[in-house]
Amino acid sequence: MLNHLILAIGSVCTFTYLAYVYVKSRSIFVTALAHIVLNNAAASFSYFVTVQNQMLTNLGLTLTMIVVIVILYFRKELTSLRKI
Repeated sequence: MLNHLILAIGSVCTFTYLAYVYVKSRSIFVTALAHIVLNNAAASFSYFVTVQNQMLTNLGLTLTMIVVIVILYFRKELTSLRKI
């Protein structure tokens, strides 16, 4: 149950980031590129760290995306999402 909660929070944060990228760029291709960069960064990070527990992996991704959203929030960048 905890793993599903962590995945849900991480998914909302990832969606918020990708929506921000879309609103700023107005291009689905830039948003797709941002998604590719996120996936490749996660795959590259796995070369340095081996996590045996999927819940810990999901927790790491969720915490990373929360940090991104907090940075965008304090820079007042998320106000552009109100235009949607």
